[in-house]
Amino acid sequence: GTADPNMRLVKVTVSWTEPSSGAKSIQLANYVTDWQFMNSFIYYFHQTNKSDFAAGIVNNVDPDLRPGDLVLKRTNIYSHNFNLLAGSNPADWNDTAANYSLSSQDNFRIYNLSGELVFGTISTLANIHTHYNGSGYRFWTNYEVKGRMKLTNLQGGAGVTFFSQYVGQDKYFRMYTNDGQSFRIDGRNTALTALGVDDRDTEVVPVANTWYNFRIQAKDVSNQTLIIAKVWQQGTLEPASWQVDCYSAESSRPSAGGVGFWTTDQGSKYFDDLEVVNLNQYQTAGTLESSTFDTGQASNFDKIRWNVYKPAGTTLRFQVRTADTQAGLATASWYGPTGTSDYFQTNSLGEKLPSVLDGHRWVQYKAYLDTTSNTISPSLEDITISYAKQ
Repeated sequence: GTADPNMRLVKVTVSWTEPSSGAKSIQLANYVTDWQFMNSFIYYFHQTNKSDFAAGIVNNVDPDLRPGDLVLKRTNIYSHNFNLLAGSNPADWNDTAANYSLSSQDNFRIYNLSGELVFGTISTLANIHTHYNGSGYRFWTNYEVKGRMKLTNLQGGAGVTFFSQYVGQDKYFRMYTNDGQSFRIDGRNTALTALGVDDRDTEVVPVANTWYNFRIQAKDVSNQTLIIAKVWQQGTLEPASWQVDCYSAESSRPSAGGVGFWTTDQGSKYFDDLEVVNLNQYQTAGTLESSTFDTGQASNFDKIRWNVYKPAGTTLRFQVRTADTQAGLATASWYGPTGTSDYFQTNSLGEKLPSVLDGHRWVQYKAYLDTTSNTISPSLEDITISYAKQ
């Protein structure tokens, strides 16, 4: 028969007995009744979720876009970390006057908050805006906008606008908070319909002087603009599910446009780490160098296994390296099944790791994601490296 190689049979003795009748029978004497584990256990280095993948070094891949999976990063439309001279204004941003005016008025600038450079305003004017009006912004569509914001006084309000027509027209969608109420989505001069009881409300109530991260996706599909969004306090885990799910089907709704910020009334309002990515386009190649893993002692490395989604025209490959120390991994060579020039990519149920990796304590893998079309991406769901301690 067969047996698990990690278990060993200790002892079985078989003896023959000749009864007086002359018939033969078999008697098992001095036997072990079950399998017994010895010291050569198999252990596992396993990664499967956002925090696992995000702990590594990412290059044009995104563990955040589809939580739980690693995919190629979406192509960037616009981004700004506002790391500019305090008192200055970022290029191509247009501030406008109070009460939803389309007339220019300088109200926003870069501020230094205890060494952190951010964009914002200390104005208490009602309903003022700043918008990015760089090249092509009117035609941006089907994108995700993310960043962070905070207010110093909950009697004021702050929000991020998207699919905005400013400064040509007073029309946009917005995620905002005002007068201490929870963050929610609304439309300026355009109606929104919630898909649930009130799926325009995140139910996240802000705390003054606290940063809140936001993610919003807006797509124009089949004569509707679909919006999903989430917001969470900086330093806490991102919610797994979208908190907002709504749409606009008005014929006059904005189906494209730029991004900006809205503020009103009391206190100072600040914004940072703005990024806009195209939901319809991926990077064509990217890599992940995993976080390093300590097996605890010198080990022999067995197999690499993975679960992936690979649409036609995409590839997902792996290499592995090991070293005696964590620092030693940085200069160690990456190996595929037969050497440094090939990759594990054939048998997701398990490919044997080469013996050159054995005898070391630390291990790391590298994933290579590629696509021939920027409209599709492979997806890494989980990966496992098995090993036995020496």
